[in-house]
Amino acid sequence: MTSRITHDDWARKIAALLTKAESASPEEAEAFTEQAMRLMAKFNIDQSLLDMRRAAAGGKPESIIKYTFRFKGTYHRALLYTFEGVAKALGLQASFSRYSNESTLHIYGFESDVAQAKLLITSLQLQLVVALDSWWKTYAYKSWLSAMEKFKARRTFMFGFGEGVESRIYASRKLATAEAESTTPGAGLMLRDRASQLEQYYKSLGVRAVKVKQEMTDADAYLNGYESGERADTGEKKLSPQHKAIEA
Repeated sequence: MTSRITHDDWARKIAALLTKAESASPEEAEAFTEQAMRLMAKFNIDQSLLDMRRAAAGGKPESIIKYTFRFKGTYHRALLYTFEGVAKALGLQASFSRYSNESTLHIYGFESDVAQAKLLITSLQLQLVVALDSWWKTYAYKSWLSAMEKFKARRTFMFGFGEGVESRIYASRKLATAEAESTTPGAGLMLRDRASQLEQYYKSLGVRAVKVKQEMTDADAYLNGYESGERADTGEKKLSPQHKAIEA
């Protein structure tokens, strides 16, 4: 009889892959990261199925909760656009508020899904700082750009980064869902029902669904950002002091 795989077992497996990715060559790191992303997607789906079975048996299901990210600084609206897309790729609902010096992203989902989103988005914010800084140091055209053009180029890189991450999340979730459907009778229906529950809850809040608008102004910046997003790790990274914030 096989032993039950616990939440901590999953966490250790994912952490081990990400540790290997951080010390490997770029080619090897991409492979390790891809494995980690797939494990995270599988864990998310397995948790969802477990919760629905528990509820069907009369147990207490997970609650739908809200969590808020606050983005500040020169690029707060770009960060809002970037991570709104990531949240939706993870299967969450999202709304936002924008002010002159701050943007807030509100995510809604079942407890385990929100916990995973918090971990991933927090990590990706740090990774974006590193990726943007590395790209900007080698960006050949920056000396010819005005201050506003520099701002727009860096912002466009961020948009690309977010969409690159999204593409990987969607691919990993699609694969994990297909695997669950092939091994667990009724898995697809249960997952669709769970998504429908979240959608109905979100609609009941009466939140106005408005897409965050963005402006792409630099094709090279976007492509470099997209490629960096596709390579992004999904675990926490510790950064040196100079990487604490995205500077103007």
